[in-house]
Amino acid sequence: MKKFKLYSLLIVIVAFIILVTVGCNEVPSGDIGVKSVDSRTITISYSFDDSYIGGLFLEDELKINFGYGSGSGLYTQTGLQSDTEYVFCLKDIGDPGQTVLDSKTIKTLADK
Repeated sequence: MKKFKLYSLLIVIVAFIILVTVGCNEVPSGDIGVKSVDSRTITISYSFDDSYIGGLFLEDELKINFGYGSGSGLYTQTGLQSDTEYVFCLKDIGDPGQTVLDSKTIKTLADK
């Protein structure tokens, strides 16, 4: 009986390793677009595929966590300083190196 449980556990472990290895062969990708709406607001469009744990960042601050898989959407960042450059990054934060999938720099409009 103990041998049966040990073999069953071994089969489950091997199956898990195969599943993880096959699933890890997909390379995450992503794209962001940015648009300065006014002196205090920027709109970001984003899409990503095969992400382990995707995230949209303003500088080093996580704004949206996407979770696993693929998706797209819009995000509006308000309360910014006028006439100032900002860097938005789409990262795969599930990867130990936090792979940058795309990055855009944009400047808010100047006050009128």
